[in-house]
Parts: sequence; C-alpha cells; structure tokens
Amino acid sequence: MTESKTKNIFTSRLGMVLLALFCVLLWSSAVPMTKVGYAAFGIGEDASVFTKLLFAGIRFTLAGLTVLLLGSAAARKPLTFRREQTGRVLLYGLMQATIQYLFYYIGLSHSTGTLGSIMSSTAAFFVVLLAPLFYPQDRLTGLKGLGCLFGLVGIIVASVGGQLEFTLTGEGFLLLSAAANASSSLLARRFTQEIPPMTLTGWGLTLGGALLLAVGLAGGGYLPQVSGRALLILCYLFLLSATAFSIWTSLLKYNDAGKVCIFNSLSPIFGTFLSILLLGEDSFQLRYLVSLALVCGGVYLVNRTAQKRG
Repeated sequence: MTESKTKNIFTSRLGMVLLALFCVLLWSSAVPMTKVGYAAFGIGEDASVFTKLLFAGIRFTLAGLTVLLLGSAAARKPLTFRREQTGRVLLYGLMQATIQYLFYYIGLSHSTGTLGSIMSSTAAFFVVLLAPLFYPQDRLTGLKGLGCLFGLVGIIVASVGGQLEFTLTGEGFLLLSAAANASSSLLARRFTQEIPPMTLTGWGLTLGGALLLAVGLAGGGYLPQVSGRALLILCYLFLLSATAFSIWTSLLKYNDAGKVCIFNSLSPIFGTFLSILLLGEDSFQLRYLVSLALVCGGVYLVNRTAQKRG
C-alpha cells in the first residue's frame, strides 16, 4: 500500500473516527481484562510489585515483538531505525510502556475497573496541559482550562464518594499513568514524522516491555499459577496492545493530537459497561454517573477548540 493511500485511510473523517473508536474500545476492555488476568494468574492485591511488573513486562514485550514481526512481514524487510534515532525510540518506549504501565498495573490492583477507566480518560487533559511544552503554538485557552476543571471535579467525585478514599498507590498511580500516556502521545506525534509508526510502536513496546520484564524478574516476581485460560487472557491483552498502539500511533502521525484524543472521552463509558459485564462491579452508583458526565463533558470542552481549528 502506498504512502498516499495509507494517509487517506487515517486522515479521512470516517476512517479516523472508526479507527479511533476501535482503539478506545480495545483499551477500555483492557481495564477489566487486566483484573481478570490478575485473578487467572493468581495475582492478588497482596502480590508483590515485582510480580505485577513481570506480568506487564510479558504483555508488552510480546505485543512489541508481534508488531515487529507482522510489520516486517508486510514490508518484506526488518523494521529498523537509524543509529541517531536510538534516543527517540528509547524515550518513547520508556514513556509509552515502562513508566505508563509501571504506575498503571500497580494502581489498577488497588482500584476498581470502573475507576480505572475514569482515571485513564484523564490522559486527554494531560495532553492539553503538556502540549504547549511540545508545540508552543498550542496555547492553553480559557475553554481548555474550564474543561480541565470539569475533569478534575469528576475525578474527585469518583474517588472520594463521601469519604477520603483517594490513595497514592491506587488512584494516584493511575493519574501518573495517564500523564505518561499523554506524554507518549505527544512524543509519537513528533517522532513519527521521521520514524515509521509501526517501527516506533514495535520497538517502543519491545524495549519498554523488556525493561518492565527485567525489573520484575530482578525483584523476584513470578506468576503464582498458569493455566490455559490465563494464557488466553494474556494472549488477548498483548494482541489488543499490538493492534491499538499501532493504529493509534499512525493516527497521531497524520492528525492533530487533539482531534485524535477527543475519542478518549468514550473510554470511561466503554470501560464502565465492560466492567459491569466482565467484573460484575456496581458501576451504576450515583458518584460514578456524575463523574462520567463531568469527565466526558470536560474532554469535549478541551477538544472543541481543536476541532474548530482543524
């Protein structure tokens, strides 16, 4: 497929919408499925940090290798990058996989799937706050600030629920994961101008996942139990990562980051209903419904300016 045809797929209005929705749906399913995976492998809340990092490392290393193998087969040559691009690839992998999911996997084990979905959606706000550091012309406007405020209130409503339930290793780590997610999106937008999306995604996931894997093994992490069901869940998780990250990185190459990230507003909605179906969580609590409305409204306000500008 030529570069022109590929670009048309990712930049056409219908193509961008459908692909972005598909990515968000996959990532939303990862929240409850990760908790299901924890249970299948016997990883409880009291499991060591290193066991959780080992699980994350296996998932993303396999996802990265899958992208590299499929990408190389499609290109009929190995996906490689130039020596001077090594620093960019390492930085992207560190932010995309290692830092983001170090906080994510620990935080999710101390939180609910529904709350994890809500927290993950805050990456859209971090994109707005961090964008001026990457692109000085993308200023923080009053409308964007109002949207961020809506999102912050939504997070507080979801986390507190009448009591001070916000914890550093739970909701706090999920917020740090969202910040790393936003940073990786902004880096992808810049780096894919010179590094093909599949190459950047494949090597980023492989190197970032390998670092998580190494840390987990060095700390004595292990999988308490392994079964056919557990391996199937792991397979689903690394395949969804390989698919979603490859598509998302390509969308960021050809589109404004704000236009793409607006679809993260659907993440808490998808995640909530998937948590109900897969985990049986009581997600229809009033605080969650109010929080969902505030977070989604905030993301809409944040990205409305970006839509008009495009």
